[in-house]
Amino acid sequence: MALLKNKKIDKIVKRDLSPIAILNVLETTKPSWDDLDDEFKEAYEKCIFLINRFISSKPIYIPLVNLLTTASFNPRRHYELLRNTIAKQTHYFNLKAYKKDTEKPLKDELLKIIAIKKEYNLTEKEALDHLTMIPPEETLEIVNKWKPWVEMKKLL
Repeated sequence: MALLKNKKIDKIVKRDLSPIAILNVLETTKPSWDDLDDEFKEAYEKCIFLINRFISSKPIYIPLVNLLTTASFNPRRHYELLRNTIAKQTHYFNLKAYKKDTEKPLKDELLKIIAIKKEYNLTEKEALDHLTMIPPEETLEIVNKWKPWVEMKKLL
């Protein structure tokens, strides 16, 4: 964890030292190199390659990344170039957006599963398997039988 030296730039908030956290500091608070503590500077130096990779994900910054990778800038100069160039907005990776949602069954399918679970006293996985073996007419009867209970319990 690193702290910014200058309390005016950021209310002494502990910072994560991942490349994404470093990019967020570059984009939002934009402190100068001198206002950063040594731990942050070291983490920045270690992550320069990854930072360049993240920045190159925006097509508008590809020429800048090209310049940064072909010319050998020290970490201070690299940071200052990015700080002055990158727009003041957060547009890099939101990890929540990359989490894959498991497909939830449709309301009707869920109702069928709950009804079969209650009718035969099964687990959800067993009810799913059982659903494939029961004829549709019988499934409809079971659903109609348990639908008021499901609605009363507000399970959907």
